[in-house]
Amino acid sequence: MTGELTGLVAGVTGGGSGIGLATARLLAERGARVAVLDLAPGEEFLSLTLAMAADHIAEGIRVNCVNPGTTDTPWIGRLLDQAGDPAEASVTGTALAIDGGMAGLRLRPRS
Repeated sequence: MTGELTGLVAGVTGGGSGIGLATARLLAERGARVAVLDLAPGEEFLSLTLAMAADHIAEGIRVNCVNPGTTDTPWIGRLLDQAGDPAEASVTGTALAIDGGMAGLRLRPRS
């Protein structure tokens, strides 16, 4: 499927290792131009996602964030080592709003 993403641009946060690196490589192999960002882990979603979506909506650019499930990476290993019961670390009660960004975006007036 090489080339199926030609002409698209993807930004991958946490792309220096683990699932982020694998994702960046796969996107590039399939033809996308990929920007890799990797800083200290945190909960920046990637506010960054909402801010970028609001900034670029008028240009027809869609900005989304994918938060994958637990994957065996060094960072996850360190988190699980600190958990009382690693088998119970999971995701539940997550809502994915398919609403064109209306629930989360705070658009600035155009100048």
